[in-house]
Amino acid sequence: MISGEPVPVEKAPGAQVTGGTVNPTGTFAFSATALGAATILAQIIRMVEEAQGGKLPIQALVDRITRWFVPVVMGLATLTFAIWLIFGPDPALTFGLVNAVAVLIIACPCAMGLATPTSIMAGTGRGAEMGVLFCRGEALQALQGVRDAIALSKAMMGNIRQNLFWAFADNTALIPVAAGALWPTFSILLSPAFAAAAMALSSVFVLGNAPRLQRFRPRIRLGSITMNIGEAANSSGVSAKMIRYDEATGLIPEASRTASGYRTYADREAQMLKFISRTRGLGFSVERIAELLALWRDRSRHSADVKRVALEQIAGLRRRIREMEGMVQALDHLAEGCSGDHRPDCPILADLEGESSVVPATAHPGRSFGTA
Repeated sequence: MISGEPVPVEKAPGAQVTGGTVNPTGTFAFSATALGAATILAQIIRMVEEAQGGKLPIQALVDRITRWFVPVVMGLATLTFAIWLIFGPDPALTFGLVNAVAVLIIACPCAMGLATPTSIMAGTGRGAEMGVLFCRGEALQALQGVRDAIALSKAMMGNIRQNLFWAFADNTALIPVAAGALWPTFSILLSPAFAAAAMALSSVFVLGNAPRLQRFRPRIRLGSITMNIGEAANSSGVSAKMIRYDEATGLIPEASRTASGYRTYADREAQMLKFISRTRGLGFSVERIAELLALWRDRSRHSADVKRVALEQIAGLRRRIREMEGMVQALDHLAEGCSGDHRPDCPILADLEGESSVVPATAHPGRSFGTA
């Protein structure tokens, strides 16, 4: 998390080390230069807390709208009461109070207040899990540079806009209903109880929508990203150790490196790692994988060459199956000949020692198997 590289970082005398990290080899003496709130871990925690507690520019817009929205709603509730009191049927006072209260309840800006902070909390938490830390709230909205952070920032802003749209749409649509706009035509009034339920549902939507950010996964677009070895391993399903092994054996080209010496991989290279993982899963040998990689890269290839490699692999797998079936038969035969009681004599051990020959001729014990 500190270096961005899943392999140990070499340290020399005089280098700075971070508390909480692991020294995999040897011992060394060090002096503490920061304690408590001054440590890197404490600073990371403080950055996340500040980002979660900070206000986004979009929240400032919400605050300005709410500053006018609340007085307007109070005025609409008063106007609703006055209209029903003057023009409403008997009992006019009751109708006026009920509808005025319904307007106040349905227009409660609870969902507006929850829309932004809930998304910030969920998004920054997910970012910390991905290794993306936001030092202040404004970065969530203004960030346009780092790949994962960009994608997460866009997802968070989209989530906030969804929350705000629902909150405003709910209030805007139902305030006229609460005021009694449907009464002259349909004789329908919105009960304060139903108004409270509608208001609660808008808040429930906001609280249920924000946690969707916890399932966020950055999308990979071809030709647009670079990854470190850890990200490449996660993307391809090939372990970082195996990636380094494949580079050492020449199966894949050596990765590009940053100025600090860390490996970087383009999305095309991640595709190649996935290709290798899939061929290994099908039992291809290193030589065959190299041959298939060459055909994969060659856009002028003939499909007949690919099919030939596949058919040869199928023949090799069938040969292995026959050999393994022979091994099973041999072990079955040996197991049947063993009494399995308290006596020490056992034909299984005798056969493995070479003192007897009870293995069927079709079996090949001790043989190592591999595909061509």
